Amino acid sequence: MSAQESARDEKRRPLPPDNVLNEAVARLSKERAVQTLVRGTLPLDSLRRLVKPNFPKREAAELPPEVWASMGASLIERSLDWGYGVLQALHDRLGWDRDASLDELEQMAPDRPLEALWNAALSSQKDVRKAFPRLAEECVGAYRRSPACVPPTWDFVEAVLDEQSRTADELEDWAADAEDLKKHLESERDRLQELRDELKKLRRENHELRSERARFEKRLQEAVGAVAAAAPAAPSEERLADLEKKLRRAEKENEHLRRKLERALAIDEAEKAAAAEAGAAIEADEGDADDDEAEADASLPPDHPSTIAADPNPKRRVIRQMLRKLVSKGKIGGAHTHEDNVFRGVADHEKGIAKDAIDLLYREGVLMPKTTIADPHVSIDPERMPEVHALIAGDFRNERVRRFTES
Repeated sequence: MSAQESARDEKRRPLPPDNVLNEAVARLSKERAVQTLVRGTLPLDSLRRLVKPNFPKREAAELPPEVWASMGASLIERSLDWGYGVLQALHDRLGWDRDASLDELEQMAPDRPLEALWNAALSSQKDVRKAFPRLAEECVGAYRRSPACVPPTWDFVEAVLDEQSRTADELEDWAADAEDLKKHLESERDRLQELRDELKKLRRENHELRSERARFEKRLQEAVGAVAAAAPAAPSEERLADLEKKLRRAEKENEHLRRKLERALAIDEAEKAAAAEAGAAIEADEGDADDDEAEADASLPPDHPSTIAADPNPKRRVIRQMLRKLVSKGKIGGAHTHEDNVFRGVADHEKGIAKDAIDLLYREGVLMPKTTIADPHVSIDPERMPEVHALIAGDFRNERVRRFTES
């Protein structure tokens, strides 16, 4: 036999089943009547005997009387195992052996409000359960108006006020800490974004360095092979020194040619601008020839290479060229290619535009990066093929891509 069953046998009035007790406590808690019921029913000595094991002896001696009633109510609301003794004491003083009707409980409420409240909470009658909120309010009001309801002591009131003040201070401290944490989180978020941008820049520079290294090693191997074929009997140290000298000379010539090409491209752009101004002046005299040429250009599809090359917007032209090349090579979905292969059809002075365009198409989901062991590869998202065909034809409906081409 358990301790709970033995305790039931020792009491003069047995408690109802656990499910009935749980429902009764739930009804009383909902109407905020548990503490009133405990404090008005049980004497202070009984409460101390039932609740004292939950307190240290030194603290128990200093507690106001209202705290014992509050602790007894808390034990009841927590669980039956914790508040079983308090429930048994309440039932011994207030419980009946019969289920009273609603009329009997209403008649008893003004004179014996606590008994009516307890038995109404335990009642199984539907009309009593339905009227319980109203009946509980009448019983609690009748008890508080009666002489048996003793007002709280000043010690208890001051303790409650001190606890409220301490709680308010803690809430202010928590609010300040929360605000500091929010600011720290925002700063860390900005720092993380900066680190991501820096990492992206470093990856791009690393990719360029690897490409440059591959070209340098290829030229070096070609130079070594040429020297070895020209002078196979020469000593190895002399060949190495000669190769290094030729390599330095080739690098200087490469740099010289690159600068020369840049100057030539600048001159070519200026000449094209001058030619465009001159062509505008004589366009009226060659109207028939221009009309025939316009009809020939209009017969070409919008995604034709010549039509794309004639696009006056360099950013739009670069995007259309790169996407058309990927589509024509079949680099869609699982089929991917190196990023350098996408740049090969773009002029050197537009390589920067091409890199920015690829980054934008990555962010928009049109292109998919493919991480490999050596270098980054790229392919077209197969689900975005309708949008890709529209971009190749010159239909830029994507807002961010259109702003990029117009900037």
